Amino acid sequence: MIYILYGEDSYRSREKLNEIIEAYRAKAKGVLDIEQFDAEDDDAAMLPKLGQSHSLFQKKKLIVVSYLSRGSESFLKRLKQAIQEWKDDENTIVVLWDDAEKKSAAKWLAVAEPAAKNAHEYKSMTPKEASKWLTLFLENQMLSLDQKAAGELAAKFSQDTWRLANEAGKAAMGGEIAYQVEIDDKKIFSFLDFLFLDRIRTLQALVALRDAGVSEQHIFSAAVNHTRLLLILSDGKELGSEAGTHPFVLSKAQRKVRELDRQKIRALYERLFDEDVKIKTGASDPYFSIVNLVLTG
Repeated sequence: MIYILYGEDSYRSREKLNEIIEAYRAKAKGVLDIEQFDAEDDDAAMLPKLGQSHSLFQKKKLIVVSYLSRGSESFLKRLKQAIQEWKDDENTIVVLWDDAEKKSAAKWLAVAEPAAKNAHEYKSMTPKEASKWLTLFLENQMLSLDQKAAGELAAKFSQDTWRLANEAGKAAMGGEIAYQVEIDDKKIFSFLDFLFLDRIRTLQALVALRDAGVSEQHIFSAAVNHTRLLLILSDGKELGSEAGTHPFVLSKAQRKVRELDRQKIRALYERLFDEDVKIKTGASDPYFSIVNLVLTG
């Protein structure tokens, strides 16, 4: 069984990926073997071998293949071979996940879509779509936000679901919305300048921000948005909601990208996603998550 999740709104597609994993884990009563494959980094020759071996105690296997649009021609050839195996295997569930829009994903979609049970593109939302999504998000998180604030957030961050979720959660918990604290942005620039480049000076700037009373959630959100900008620049993608970034800030980010490995930037962005989940579930707090990222990133 093959599912396809792709599109530039990687926040919502990852949410759906997690839903699929949890749904099949429940059906398998917790006994679910999961294999991960990165189309850009992993050996393409290993792709058709995934899912071939099941243990006697394992009825279901889940295979997640990521970043398919970055795969080589060799990967596409191996993908076509693997799909022939997967489509007839009732005990193997495959999720093909990509953060590319339809044009960039066209090659692998042509190979995989005919065999898929379901394919869904997660496009950037319009303000109206973002408003509907935000209503459901707040209900699921058992949070409340007045209609005016929710509408303003949906209009401002419709192109960036991750930031929309962060800002909505922060506002619902009594924090300040990002565009209401522009003065804090001036204080936070030095922290972002050192982030991922100089561990000691990053921590010094972080302590100074905390002592100045800057919201820890605002600092975390700034780190997320900065890392997202670095990732977009390193991948050579067009700016979405970041198009309004101040030219001075943008030029500094471009210089930083030249000093960092693209794979490291992506790994740091995914780490922030994981830390965000921990914060929302109470397993961490924004300050500890940033410190942990700085020390181990």
